[in-house]
Amino acid sequence: MRTVERPTIEPAELGELKQGGGEDFGPLAHSLDVVFAGVCAYCERTTGDDDSDLTTRLFFCDHFRPRHLLCHQNPSVGQCTDRPPPHSADCPIYDWANLVYTCGSCADAKGGQWPRPGDSADGYINPAGARDAADAPEEVFAYDVSSGRILARDNINGVVRNNAQRTIGDLALNEPRGPRHQGTAYAAKDRRINLAELRGQWVKRLQETLDRIGSAGPDVLRYVIDEHVHPSCRFSSICLQFVRESKYSIYV
Repeated sequence: MRTVERPTIEPAELGELKQGGGEDFGPLAHSLDVVFAGVCAYCERTTGDDDSDLTTRLFFCDHFRPRHLLCHQNPSVGQCTDRPPPHSADCPIYDWANLVYTCGSCADAKGGQWPRPGDSADGYINPAGARDAADAPEEVFAYDVSSGRILARDNINGVVRNNAQRTIGDLALNEPRGPRHQGTAYAAKDRRINLAELRGQWVKRLQETLDRIGSAGPDVLRYVIDEHVHPSCRFSSICLQFVRESKYSIYV
């Protein structure tokens, strides 16, 4: 997971949705596709990936903080008092900063989950938060390059660490079905493939390619590396970590 910097000016599609007070965020997917460079905010797979997990071919506008927790919620009934629509133009469900681009599998895995009051975690790691924040993805996540697993960094602790671990577990960013999905409707769908295994295979192929073309010259090496570590590329975070830790680190 990487930090994505979005434009501060919201897209026209969001303004139109606000004016109508509706709930169809589908038209926002195109604008978010541009902002997130076609990459899922959570798992870092891209719209062109041909995985057996077919839901990666469908990408959506996702509310980072679930909208059922936002919109003038009535605690006594656990529902938003604006439902059914129309919503007011200032309704929090239209907050541009809370909208992210996600593949169908991550949308399925995350659903309406969010840590509850009293949990050791108070939220998930935001892929579209401030880059210099203490809980920015680059500050809290690392990778085991050999296995492809995403991990919470050793130097974080407290609530931030708990948030990182809950993000990994609740969104099933390593195993097909994390422990919190056992026995749930999501687990029955079997829609999440083994992301850790995919990452491990991906970075292994990068290593093999670089070793094979090592004598081709710096320009070729830089080109291949950039094709793997650029934010628009699949699994760019683990590839970037691998390159920085390898003999090819001078090329990034």
